[in-house]
Amino acid sequence: MPVAVHHELLKPSTAMVTPSIFRREACRSDAGFGCGRAGRHQRGQATVELALVVPVVVVLVLMVVQVGQVVRDRVVVVHTAREVARAASVSATAPSVGEVAQRHGLDVDGLQVVVDPVDAAGFVRVSISYASPTDVALVGPLLPDVTVTAEAHMMAEWRR
Repeated sequence: MPVAVHHELLKPSTAMVTPSIFRREACRSDAGFGCGRAGRHQRGQATVELALVVPVVVVLVLMVVQVGQVVRDRVVVVHTAREVARAASVSATAPSVGEVAQRHGLDVDGLQVVVDPVDAAGFVRVSISYASPTDVALVGPLLPDVTVTAEAHMMAEWRR
């Protein structure tokens, strides 16, 4: 049985794309790998860009860690000042500030504490100043130590 061939279907149309365009589109979609010389250069370029960006990202992460440590020290100093002021407000003898600071992880050498006894209004005032060390690798030597301060006032209950 003869097969009917439609000559209209076999003719190339203007909508068809040539094979060279297919090849270029395949190289673009494949991110440049396996497309000959251009693909090799793009892979090398990505390696160089990664080598340039990684140190910057590492330094930024270390700076965030250092800022986190300073913020932690600030919170601990505020908590220590409140704890010492509370202890001083309920008893006539001032508590050991060094013991409280060490319990919370502060270095006693960088700590300066002023406990003002009861004033005319009946309040105890505690001022704490702490030199928070900047000792994170790579970033710490670039930054000076940060001084963190806190102050707490409490009514002296033992005078009543």
